[in-house]
Amino acid sequence: MAFTGRHHEYAQIELTVLNWGFALTQGFSSVVYSTITVSGVMRRGEELIWQRNEPITVFNGANTYGYTPLHYRTEPELLRTALTVVSQIVDGYLET
Repeated sequence: MAFTGRHHEYAQIELTVLNWGFALTQGFSSVVYSTITVSGVMRRGEELIWQRNEPITVFNGANTYGYTPLHYRTEPELLRTALTVVSQIVDGYLET
């Protein structure tokens, strides 16, 4: 296939985790939820094609894997579960 006009090159996607951590829904709650904010940028050369920031907070309806600090401490695999789920949520939002 022959291309005419300007040079065609592949776009590059850069994903950056701006912050991640754990937070309470309110001051008197004992349940801690994972949080993350990811920035996505797509460029072709110097041209910005797409840019989006996606914060997943404790108030996101899909972020339902919250546990007490005691559960995190006694069942460390829950840390992996909470962080995996919040990463999957942000991935889904960046895809749309």
